[in-house]
Amino acid sequence: MTRVEHHAKAAHNRAFLATIADIDTWPQWAVTVAFYTAIHTVDQLLVTLGQDTGSHSVREQPRI
Repeated sequence: MTRVEHHAKAAHNRAFLATIADIDTWPQWAVTVAFYTAIHTVDQLLVTLGQDTGSHSVREQPRI
């Protein structure tokens, strides 16, 4: 994904998080959405720094 695509995904997730009216009833969903928002925000930074964030399988590989 590009920096712009990661930014759009993070913004979309933040907007969705704001719609979870009863976080006390659905905390697991709030945490899940917040986690993916953070992932896209970090990936946006990594892409900006010229690093390939790759797929899920690439993420699981150790980096040296």
